[in-house]
Amino acid sequence: MYRLLLVVDPGSKEAEAYSSVFSADTGFAPLCFAADAEEAGRLIQSEKFDAVGVKPGTEEEERISALLAEISSPLPMFILQEDHVGMMRDLKHLLNRLNADYSDVAIPLREMVSIVTTELVHNLLDGSLKNPQTVPRWFRMLRKERYLSYPCRVWRLSIPQGEGYLAGRWHYGTQRLESALCHNFFDRADPDADYFLAFLDSCSARMIAIPRDEGADFARMDKAVRHTVEDIKDYLDLDILIAGAETVPDLTAAALPAAL
Repeated sequence: MYRLLLVVDPGSKEAEAYSSVFSADTGFAPLCFAADAEEAGRLIQSEKFDAVGVKPGTEEEERISALLAEISSPLPMFILQEDHVGMMRDLKHLLNRLNADYSDVAIPLREMVSIVTTELVHNLLDGSLKNPQTVPRWFRMLRKERYLSYPCRVWRLSIPQGEGYLAGRWHYGTQRLESALCHNFFDRADPDADYFLAFLDSCSARMIAIPRDEGADFARMDKAVRHTVEDIKDYLDLDILIAGAETVPDLTAAALPAAL
């Protein structure tokens, strides 16, 4: 069962209402409550929780977010909403993904957050996400708000020999190739952005760069991508052509419509 910490007065009617929604029947252990951010901070640093819930637009929300950043905690944070059932379902869906069985050994939460983040961006890029409107809530729970805050750069890539390359020289599948291209090449060439790549088929892909700060220099990004494509040809003997590029207002605007 998932264990939650809610920054809510434990003696309030709100606490009672949340306890009826986040119950054993829905997969949650008895709730733990903190009256304020100070108490919540002490509990977060001394006990194990799967997520922390806060009221929107409050001082507690800002203080908890700052504390988690200060102690470098990957703990998910969710906003307490009037739609209790919808809130519970969204949170449980995310927690199930963070606790999915990817390996025979336990994977640290920080790494699982990275895995789930990559999956979500990948599904946006390739159109496999049926309800992209739910993504902002998940990214906020993962505390990846900046992914929703800044304009992003999106490239369409053509890989003319992709089918033969994947069948012959590369024996690890498209997912491993996507990861290798981003982590070993594009991320290293441009430390000011996070790069994600998704194959649409063996010969075409989409890639997005999510800036780490506002005011990104997209002309510089384009230049870095062109140089990186040349490096990939040198090191992997893989031809990648830039078929087009565009700037979108934020990550969600890069969503490819889901196939019917």
